[in-house]
Amino acid sequence: MLFIDKAWAVQIPYPADDTPITSVTVATAQSSGWVWDIGLTTRRGVGYVFSSRYLSDEGALEELKNYLGARGDLSPDLSYRKIDINSGYRQEFWTRNCVAVGLSAGFSSSLWRPRPSS
Repeated sequence: MLFIDKAWAVQIPYPADDTPITSVTVATAQSSGWVWDIGLTTRRGVGYVFSSRYLSDEGALEELKNYLGARGDLSPDLSYRKIDINSGYRQEFWTRNCVAVGLSAGFSSSLWRPRPSS
């Protein structure tokens, strides 16, 4: 069980079409969670996963903006999205031909519900 329960996410456009794509996800520790920074084909996905028990939504957004500012990525045109997270695990991770592995056990499986047995 993780103590995180919220996240802020933002899409960062590349400065040029030929900008190299980072081949790894960078995770950077913050006061109450971590920032993820994922290189995608058309942009970077950046966000801050945090615990609202220790940091307010506004405080977390400020830390995310500080991260972006230190990298030179802070722009007034960015659109931030707040995400509520209900972390946990599946009691049954393998049902018929569907298996929840790794992060999918916490993210995708929360959207998936098995069909009743026939």
